[in-house]
Amino acid sequence: MRYSFPLAVALIMIVSLVACDETDPFSFQDDFSMVPEPYDTLSVEREVRSNGLVIYRHDEGSGQFTITERDRVFLYYTFRLADGTIVQSTYANNRLEPNEFLISSTIRGFREGVVGLKEGGKVTLVIPPSLGYGGDPQSQFRNDTLYYDILIDRIAE
Repeated sequence: MRYSFPLAVALIMIVSLVACDETDPFSFQDDFSMVPEPYDTLSVEREVRSNGLVIYRHDEGSGQFTITERDRVFLYYTFRLADGTIVQSTYANNRLEPNEFLISSTIRGFREGVVGLKEGGKVTLVIPPSLGYGGDPQSQFRNDTLYYDILIDRIAE
């Protein structure tokens, strides 16, 4: 018991010194080296909706069912900012599996952009702040236009 206080102080000092080092073992950055280039939007027709959402449909997909707001889907996506900075991607860190999403839990612009697609559907969405994170004062992207390249892998059963 006598040694527990000095031991605790020493441990806190060691952790503090390690945390100050530039090679923080607890920091992590995604590897975006395997993320595909943005989809080509010059060769496809664009749809501009009255709410500001822009949709480039590269492929409608095929299959019996279309995505509804109630569906769970497996998809690949890359989220970029206007300057091309990649924020998130299912391809990060050399992942080979799509992510599963409940469509009703996504931001409004994402939801509106994928509803109606089928398996294999491929779109680029340009989402204005009002349909993205504009309503969330805590989000660092509340003032940003969001760019999503999306490939629908499958609709969950």
